[in-house]
Amino acid sequence: MTMDPTATSTEQATRHVVGQVVNSIAARDWMSLAACVAPDIVYWRPGTHDRVDGASNYVAEWQRFVDQTSSLHYRPHSVIVQDDTAVIEA
Repeated sequence: MTMDPTATSTEQATRHVVGQVVNSIAARDWMSLAACVAPDIVYWRPGTHDRVDGASNYVAEWQRFVDQTSSLHYRPHSVIVQDDTAVIEA
């Protein structure tokens, strides 16, 4: 991921964490994924109105998804960061 020289320190830290999340999912390293996200994370399931609350539920959601799509190769297309919030399109 390329760093934006105009990004604030908060945005740079957010991008770093996003990179760690992406790497954890790609490696199927669920302990690392849990360590990367806030305990009170809110994840909106793409294409639905479903919401996943909390780190343990977020990790379980990814485990379930990866188990159902064993040939998954997680590659982000774009990352949008504003302050401490990120949206990843993959």
